Amino acid sequence: EYYRNMTVNLTRDTTLLIPVERRFAVSGVVYWDKNSDKVSQTGEYVVNATVSFVSKSDGRTYNATSNSLGNYRLYLPVDNKTTGKFDANLSCAGFTPKKATVPLNVSAQNKTLDWVLTPNNVTLMGTTFLDLNGNGAMNRYERGVPVAHIEFWDQTNVSRAFEASSDINGS
Repeated sequence: EYYRNMTVNLTRDTTLLIPVERRFAVSGVVYWDKNSDKVSQTGEYVVNATVSFVSKSDGRTYNATSNSLGNYRLYLPVDNKTTGKFDANLSCAGFTPKKATVPLNVSAQNKTLDWVLTPNNVTLMGTTFLDLNGNGAMNRYERGVPVAHIEFWDQTNVSRAFEASSDINGS
């Protein structure tokens, strides 16, 4: 794909030579594969992840940000041989950064590069209590209780190997 922004005055006969930099579209999805099925789906998209491509030939950096569906798209330059090589980096708060080297060859199809992120350690805070009225909230007459073993389950009802405990106050 080609593009160039410029203004031209065409009120008289004009010969115009326009240098055009050849660009190649790169797009993809950034997601956290919560159910480990290697497919991005609703609830797994990572918003506001920064995808950066640094040209190995001239050091220029090209950035894109993932949208609400985890999608990003940008256009990278390629040389006269229709190739380009880039270092790709992905960063997003709360996730482990990722890196890749991406060779691009211009063809009839654009490049798709999906990124699967791994979350950093997550801190869960709360209080264990006996829910006497079953409303899901700790009321003023309900007290915290100590628990020796707390097990966490994911959205597919699979136990994950996280363990925790609470003190005498349920904290």
